[in-house]
Amino acid sequence: MTDLVKRLRELKEKRNKIDTELRAVYDGAEKEDRGFNADEKQTWDNLQQARSEVDQRIEATESMMDEARAYAQDVDDYARDEYGEAGDRNPSGRIGPSQERSASGQPPADPEARVRDAFDVFLRGGITACNEEQRNIMMQRAGAVPDEVRAQGTTPDTAGGYAVTEESAGRIVLGMQDYDAIGALAGQPNGPMLYPTATGALLPVPKDDDFQVGEQLAENAQASQSDQTLGIINYLSYIFTSKIVRVSFNLLQDANINIMQYLEGKGAERLGRILSSRHAIGGGPGAGTPTIEGLTVGASAGVDAVSATAFTYEELLDLKHEVDPAYRRMGPRWVFNDNTLKVLKLFTETDSGRPLWQPNIALGEPPTIDGDQYVVDQDMPDIATGTVPVVYGALSRYGVRAVRGIEMLRFAEKYADSLQVGFLFWTRRDARVEDSRAIKRLTMA
Repeated sequence: MTDLVKRLRELKEKRNKIDTELRAVYDGAEKEDRGFNADEKQTWDNLQQARSEVDQRIEATESMMDEARAYAQDVDDYARDEYGEAGDRNPSGRIGPSQERSASGQPPADPEARVRDAFDVFLRGGITACNEEQRNIMMQRAGAVPDEVRAQGTTPDTAGGYAVTEESAGRIVLGMQDYDAIGALAGQPNGPMLYPTATGALLPVPKDDDFQVGEQLAENAQASQSDQTLGIINYLSYIFTSKIVRVSFNLLQDANINIMQYLEGKGAERLGRILSSRHAIGGGPGAGTPTIEGLTVGASAGVDAVSATAFTYEELLDLKHEVDPAYRRMGPRWVFNDNTLKVLKLFTETDSGRPLWQPNIALGEPPTIDGDQYVVDQDMPDIATGTVPVVYGALSRYGVRAVRGIEMLRFAEKYADSLQVGFLFWTRRDARVEDSRAIKRLTMA
């Protein structure tokens, strides 16, 4: 692990050095108010390629560090299973991980640790494996299962699901952000507005459609009257699931496997990917059904590209300036996928020849496109006939609703003949563009 930390630090230092060299090439041309010459253009392209390779190595190293942490946790759990105190055993003979760490052999006093123990026992053996205290904990976290979830044709252990622990829900949401770049910004500065609610009841949000302009009055003149138009956006609560994750009895019975960590990873990836698609392009479960409004759908028309296979630097700038300057002062962002980013990195200004993509060598500051930050979301469409590969604007005018967090169901009987247990994570979400004037889209021919 120490070697990985050292390697990651070295790679990040190398990336910072490359960014410094990129900035030097850029500033050299900028200082003389000209475009790149042939040597500078070659140097710029080589440095960009080197930066891309270092980024890939950083990503791989961080992934290895995550696996190393998970392995260390599994080894730690195994050691506690072998040598820890027995604690307050359940009817199944299984004890929770926090109980094993108790020096006195008694259940931990920490309420959060007791909840974690209850979940660990429940995941491995179901509600019948829990002792009385753990059953009470689980029942306090039980909730009704929506018809849409029950319609999957399975029979859960109880009539309701269970809200996962706050710690576990936090890890799942954090993991979802790796796959849902737009949703990851919700509630962040200059990101989409976040509406967390305790129930899935209809959530009406006022929409100000007042496009009126004020007036200047002469002395003693009477002010004009103008009725304000106030619309309503209704946020619903659409159900999203991870689909059923099937886990073998062997894995559940293996005490040195962190089963919650395994399930959290599966739930985060599956929920993150479906929500990413909805936030980018919208959609619903079938034709004619209500849908979430994706950015590419809710954004207003900005620029229509002349070509079906490529857009130009001028068209990109036209898109930016289609957005009112008032919104461009609200921390606007570009949104596109990684293939489009690769194209944009090759763009240069028409007159000067300077690159549109600019590195930012300040620690922790992201690169920009024409001075504005960007979001790389892999569910944004590629450049192709009729697609919307780029949107631009104030993402704070996009709203995301999240209901109650994340809940889980355990299915003990459906896959019993395969010696497996099923788990299902589900959540309720909605998303809407609240002011289409603030976000514009680029549409290919």
